[in-house]
Amino acid sequence: MAAVDRLALVSKILLDQRFLELKRENERLTLMLFWVDHGMRTLRKLMSHANNTRAGGPRCRCRHCARAERYWPMYSHGNNDGYEECRFGPWFEQTLQEHGLSFAASGTMPPGGVHFLLVPTEQAPVTSWCTWEYGAKLRDAQTTQDPGLLSLTALFQSLGEEPDWLLADPNDSDSHSW
Repeated sequence: MAAVDRLALVSKILLDQRFLELKRENERLTLMLFWVDHGMRTLRKLMSHANNTRAGGPRCRCRHCARAERYWPMYSHGNNDGYEECRFGPWFEQTLQEHGLSFAASGTMPPGGVHFLLVPTEQAPVTSWCTWEYGAKLRDAQTTQDPGLLSLTALFQSLGEEPDWLLADPNDSDSHSW
């Protein structure tokens, strides 16, 4: 009888180990799917949509928004004169803060990292949100239940429901390396 008990114990250990391996693989695949749907290209499209058509959106037509393809001339109603200062950047920063998402310029990284890292360029100030990337607090998430990823999901929803033309690009892997 002792041999049967040992066999049962070894079988349980092996089954538990396999179960944990499958659970980790499932979490990895779920996270990969999350990044397909929440990649940077999709967020840029939502930012553009929010700038041009969202109620309460900034409707900025500055040269930085034009450069970042957030300004759609068809919504200018014939008025194509751009603003000197970007109205989108401050609006978007406030929206991020409302969702508990942090951001910083690449030269001012806080010790704990941020959700969004802004990269200044010669052509555009940091506040214009022309050049940025997901920060370590989002990139390093291990599960879709991570508080940062939940906040990112809420941000996507608040920027507007995705119309059919805004669906995620299945080749959008620029936001996270697997």
